[in-house]
Amino acid sequence: MHEAAVPAGVVTQILAEAEAEFEAIAPPSLSLAIGAGGTVVAERAWGYSDVDRRVAATAATAYLLASVTKPMTATGIALLSIKHGVSLHDPISSLLGYRLRQVSTGPEPTLADVLGHRAGIGRYCRFFYEDEPGRPAADFSITAKDHIVVTTPPGEYYEYSNLGYGVLDEVIAVVSGMSTGDFIQREIFDVVEMRSASIGPRYTGTAPTHAERYGKDGTPYPAYDVEHRGASLAWGTTGDVVRFGLAHCVGGIFGDLEEIRLQQVPSSSGPQVGHSWRISSPGGVPLLRHSGGMGGVASMILVCPTKGFVVATAVNASYSTLARQAAFSAMSHLLSSATGQDVDALPPEDDPGPTPSAPQQPGRWIGEPVIEGKHCALEVQITSAGEVLVGRGSDLRPAVLRPLDGHDVRLAVNWNLSGTDDRATNATCLDLVVTAKGYEGRVARTDLAGAGLSETAIDGGQKGRREASYVTYPIVLTAVEP
Repeated sequence: MHEAAVPAGVVTQILAEAEAEFEAIAPPSLSLAIGAGGTVVAERAWGYSDVDRRVAATAATAYLLASVTKPMTATGIALLSIKHGVSLHDPISSLLGYRLRQVSTGPEPTLADVLGHRAGIGRYCRFFYEDEPGRPAADFSITAKDHIVVTTPPGEYYEYSNLGYGVLDEVIAVVSGMSTGDFIQREIFDVVEMRSASIGPRYTGTAPTHAERYGKDGTPYPAYDVEHRGASLAWGTTGDVVRFGLAHCVGGIFGDLEEIRLQQVPSSSGPQVGHSWRISSPGGVPLLRHSGGMGGVASMILVCPTKGFVVATAVNASYSTLARQAAFSAMSHLLSSATGQDVDALPPEDDPGPTPSAPQQPGRWIGEPVIEGKHCALEVQITSAGEVLVGRGSDLRPAVLRPLDGHDVRLAVNWNLSGTDDRATNATCLDLVVTAKGYEGRVARTDLAGAGLSETAIDGGQKGRREASYVTYPIVLTAVEP
């Protein structure tokens, strides 16, 4: 049953505060929508959807939603399981027809593992810009072969994974015979009447305008594609995002389905994450959330399924804090009004986890990962003092150790694996586990910001100033006798 609609005075206060926050931060634009009582009760936008042409943002402006796409894909998987008899505990290989490369112990990853970012696939993102060469592989099995390595036992360790949701794209395509975009359009967008929504590198929906994207310096971003559209490339108005959230509330179109309710249950260990949703309980009521952030966009959805409250925000600027700030402020007002107490919806910061420890086994290991078709030599040395050096030949550099999270070695180093003078790939990261061959796992190319070696993000929209990709490749390092 839908909860009663929120008092009009609370909505007025939320909108006034959002406008003040927008004016204080002054991004290109902010869009905010509120849902209560089973319907959208407010939609408002401030600023410009296109700064150069001075096109005002309105409630009818569609935004790229970045990772707010993930709950949509997760819902698509739940509906796929209902309509096609797919079990969330099926191993991925039984659905894809091929196995993912796996160096961890334990069983294969399942759909549930991938949905909850516990499949061991790890971090990955690559942007294919419209004005640069290169496009995603037409066959996802090529992407999987070249870039996926399952390094930790499935189900045990949380690590946010865009490419995992690329795997879910492929599952939807194999099982339904439709692309993720077409399947979600039919099963979710059309059913929920999200008339503005679409999925893809360019906006193809029915909204009269869509927001251009801007970097932190105000430079426009070109269109870009990714290998995991079901993780990143949904578009829509914030009002339609609210409609999606309302569908997951008690009494909503999807809200009473067992498969949807199971997605709202957090894991028993680690971060409180269900199937895509992060979960908290401010004021004693459950709250689901998912944020989004990429080059030129920031977004947020908050859903209180038992109270029937939903808030969605979008900003057309890279990783703007305003999307999060305005969304949580609005939800705090809604929950305070409903519970009669002062409720702060903003969750506490995540526990950063254990401090990384130095590897215990001194030695020297070498390997030749294949990077975009080229064999690249790589050497890792661990000294008796526990220092880790990475590079090749005489160019060995000290590495920064990272939290292990189920690995035996994890590190980042300011060194270009490809040997080119390219600041977009001037850092190397390794996630390794001990096997009979030596060390196996994945090596990643990124920039210093992507590797966590710089506090300054490289972003803005100009050549060399776009958001860093973080691309992983399989690697085997064998021991060299002293």
